[in-house]
Amino acid sequence: MIIMLDLYTYKTFNGQQVSILLEELSLDYQVKKIDLMKGEQRKDSFLKINPSGRIPAIVDYTDEVPNGFVITQAMAILIYLAEKQGQFLSKDAMLRARTLEWLTFQATDISTNIFNAFLLGTLIKEPEKKAAQILKQRAISFYQVFEKQLTKTPYLAGDNYSIADISSFAVINSIIKQMPTADLPNLQRWFDTIKNRAAVIRGLNVPN
Repeated sequence: MIIMLDLYTYKTFNGQQVSILLEELSLDYQVKKIDLMKGEQRKDSFLKINPSGRIPAIVDYTDEVPNGFVITQAMAILIYLAEKQGQFLSKDAMLRARTLEWLTFQATDISTNIFNAFLLGTLIKEPEKKAAQILKQRAISFYQVFEKQLTKTPYLAGDNYSIADISSFAVINSIIKQMPTADLPNLQRWFDTIKNRAAVIRGLNVPN
């Protein structure tokens, strides 16, 4: 049984994926804000939690590990919490694989391009605006695949809301104003359904 969780996070789509899931699971957790703009991710106190200096990270205090079990990387955290609580990730082998397929698609083919676009367009000393735009458009183009899937099922992996939806929603929410949603009516329907969930609204407001 989970006694308490510490969530190290900032208001990015990676952080919001985990805070949304924690709210959906109604778990008791304490927010530890890591202000990326102030460089707090490079402080020794946080590097002891995650040596890569990336958020999110959780410390799970359980009966079995009272000193805390540390998990980093958003996708790993989502899978860990969903499996532990028995929600949002099916135990059926095929349904589980389908959920992980969409989760991985989002994490590797889309999120990586969006982050790299932000890096090239904003974070480096001499921004590469053209390259950043190419990467962003490549990421957005992948949502045509989501659109096609959502013509067949209400959620990405089928009939049930899952961690694939949670992860994908958080990312899309960060770029929704830049997306051609008029051409993606099923994605828009899916997005609107999820954004109105009470747990999602609460999760998006973490760490405020």
